[in-house]
Amino acid sequence: MRSAILAFATGAACLQLQSTLPPASLMLGCAATTIVACLLLRGLPRMITTGLLLGFCWAAFIAHLALSKALPHGDEGRDIIVTGAIASLPHRFDGGVRFHFDVAHTETRNATVPPRIVLSWYGATAADPDFIHPGEHWRLVVRLQRPHGNANPHGFDYEAWLLEQGVRATGYVRPAGSRNERLDDWTPDAGYAIERARGYLRTRILAILDGEPYAGVIVALVIGDQRGIDQDDWDVFNRTGISHLVSISGLHITMVAGLAAWIVASLWRRSFSTDAQLPLRLPAQKAAALAGATVALMYVLLAGFGVPAQRTFYMLAVVAAAVWCGRIASSSHVLCLALGIVVLLDPWAMLWPGFWLSFGAVAAILYACSGRLGERTRGWRAGLLVAARTQWAVTIGLAPLTLLLFGQISLVSPLANAVAIPVISLFVTPLALVGSILPSPLAGLALGVAHLAIEWLAWPLQRLAAPAMAVWTAPAPSPWILALALFGT
Repeated sequence: MRSAILAFATGAACLQLQSTLPPASLMLGCAATTIVACLLLRGLPRMITTGLLLGFCWAAFIAHLALSKALPHGDEGRDIIVTGAIASLPHRFDGGVRFHFDVAHTETRNATVPPRIVLSWYGATAADPDFIHPGEHWRLVVRLQRPHGNANPHGFDYEAWLLEQGVRATGYVRPAGSRNERLDDWTPDAGYAIERARGYLRTRILAILDGEPYAGVIVALVIGDQRGIDQDDWDVFNRTGISHLVSISGLHITMVAGLAAWIVASLWRRSFSTDAQLPLRLPAQKAAALAGATVALMYVLLAGFGVPAQRTFYMLAVVAAAVWCGRIASSSHVLCLALGIVVLLDPWAMLWPGFWLSFGAVAAILYACSGRLGERTRGWRAGLLVAARTQWAVTIGLAPLTLLLFGQISLVSPLANAVAIPVISLFVTPLALVGSILPSPLAGLALGVAHLAIEWLAWPLQRLAAPAMAVWTAPAPSPWILALALFGT
C-alpha cells in the first residue's frame, strides 16, 4: 500500500511538471495501460506501475475540470452584473478590500462568469471593517480578466495558486452607485459559516489588542490568517527558522486534539460523575479518539484548511479509525495515508514548499525517534533528550530541501526553536485560543498575557536574527548534489 501511494503522488507530481495538459487520447492510453498492468504484473511492480499511471491521470483529469471554467476572452474588460456571496475572509489593505466571491447568477446578457472569482473593491467605504462579511449576498458590477501572474522562474506562481483555489477570473468592483447593493445579510452554507466565525474571531482579537504590535501573530495562531503580520517580523521569524510556529501548525493541532482526548477519556472513565457506566457502553479509548479527531477537524477548518493542517488532521483521523477498528497502525502507514489523501483531494498541493516541508519534517521525526531501541529513561532529562533529538532530526533532515526551496538555511534555528516551541506551542497558543472565546474581561486578560509572552520572546529572537552569520545563503543545489545530500542525511 505504501508503495502504491508514493507512486500515486509521484505520478501526480509528474503531471505538474508538464508544460501542457495531456490530450484525452493519452489519458485513455494511460487508463488502458493501467488495466493491462493490473492483469499482467504482480506484487511491487504492479503497485508502482498502476500508482504512477493513476496519479498522472487523476491530476490531469482534475486540471481539465478546473480549466474548463475559464472566463471567455470576449468578457474581459467589460462591465458585468453578478449576484452571489462573499466566500472568504476579506483582506483589507490601504484603500480597499479583497475577497473571494461565489457567483450565483450573471444578470448581464451573453456573459459567462466562472463560479468563483477574486474581487478587489477600492475606496474608503470598502476599507471599513464593518462593510462586508463572509456569507453576505451581494449584487455587484464587476470588470474581470483571466488570471495573470508574474513569470519569474522559481518565484511564486500566482496563477497556479488561483487554480488550486478554484478561481478562474480576477477583477474589481466598479463604482456603480446603487447597482452595488447588499441583497441579504446571510447565505446558508457551512463554508460561509466557518468563514463568518473566523471573521468574528479576528475582529474580536484585533479589537481587544488594538494597536499592539503582535496582534497579527495572535490572529495567525487562532485562525491561521497571517496577513496581519508585519514584514519586519516575518524577516525575524524566517531568519531564526520559527516561521512554522507563527501559524496553526501540526504541532498546535496535535496538542489541542490530545488535550481534548485526555479530557474526554478522564471524564468518560468516571461516566461524567454519574451512574451511567459509560465505559461499559463504549471504551474510553474510542471516545477519546473520536473527541480528538472531532476537535482537530474543527481547529483545521478554523485554520483555513492549509496543507500542514490537512496532513495533521488526516494522520489523526487514521489513528482514530485504527483505534475504533481495533488495529495497530504503523507510523509509516499513517503518514503515507495522509499523503495519499492530500494528493487525491488537491493535486496542486505539491507545488508549494509547505507540502514538502510538512511531510518531510514529520518523516524525519518518525524516522529518528520512533521504534528506536535503547534504554528507557524517565524524568525531565529524558524529555529534554527527546526534544533535542527531535530538533536535531528536523534540522538536519530538512537542510537539503530548505536549501533547494529557499536558497538559505538558518544556523540559529535549533537554538531559536528550543526557546520558541515551548513558549508558543505550550503557552501562547492555548492562551490565545481560550482568550478568543472567553467573555470580557477574561478575554482581555488571556490575550494580553499571550501577547506579552510574544513580546518577551521577540527580544531574544531579534538578537539571534541580527548577525549576518545567522543565515547561511548558498546557490540552489544541482540535482546530483541534492541527491547526495539527501542520501547523506
